[in-house]
Amino acid sequence: VYLNLNSFSKYQELKKNSQALQKKKASLIEENKQLSREIENYLTLRALVDEVNSVIDKKSFSWVIFFDRLEKALPGHSYLVSISPVATEAGREFRVQVALKRREDLKELLNNLKLAGFSNLKLLKEAFQNGYFYLEMSFTYAQPK
Repeated sequence: VYLNLNSFSKYQELKKNSQALQKKKASLIEENKQLSREIENYLTLRALVDEVNSVIDKKSFSWVIFFDRLEKALPGHSYLVSISPVATEAGREFRVQVALKRREDLKELLNNLKLAGFSNLKLLKEAFQNGYFYLEMSFTYAQPK
């Protein structure tokens, strides 16, 4: 009888613990659902915020300052042939084609671009044509705040 009472007592205690765990599990499942809904709302709002920030960034970019710095970086008797901008997280990436009077002006151009705040300078193509040294390059420009 004593063993049966002792076992019954332990059974009752285990049953209470099981019920408490079932309630805790139900509570955690509900909390998980609520957090999932909040994450969905956050992602929806995040996309809208990113879109608005993108529009603001596009409107606030100073093309005048950019072209002024780029023009000052070009060595004498050289000119910009083409430019293709792409917005990135690091700033704006540009792919340009430049015509230089002499190949030796390339070192001056690269140094001037670095000093003007351009980074990630990459030389993509070079060609000599019609008395000019043409080069295609890419770089990143992060507008100073």
